[in-house]
Amino acid sequence: MKAGELRIGNYVLDHGSVEKIQFGSDVDDLLNKEYIPLTEDWLVKFGSEQNFIRGSILFSLGLLCLNRSDSYDWGCSLDEGKDHSYFREIKYVHQLQNLYHAITGEELTFKK
Repeated sequence: MKAGELRIGNYVLDHGSVEKIQFGSDVDDLLNKEYIPLTEDWLVKFGSEQNFIRGSILFSLGLLCLNRSDSYDWGCSLDEGKDHSYFREIKYVHQLQNLYHAITGEELTFKK
């Protein structure tokens, strides 16, 4: 694990249990954590909306659209109308959290 990829508020696995990184976590502690693979369940927890378009399942989180393909785990594109001008492969929950924060300036948290 690369501790530099993680921010306060990111979700990680600690011996199989989901944990949120808190203020004051030291680098040595972070190196013992595991990344959480991004799944449909995580997208639902974050409040994404599921859509079916041309046989594909798409999830949207505000301006971000995510879909799954055989060639990558999840692809994330920035939705600017019909033009998807930005694309990034996302494998882990913390990557989605960091991208969402970079675009919106807000934390991606569980929705009720």
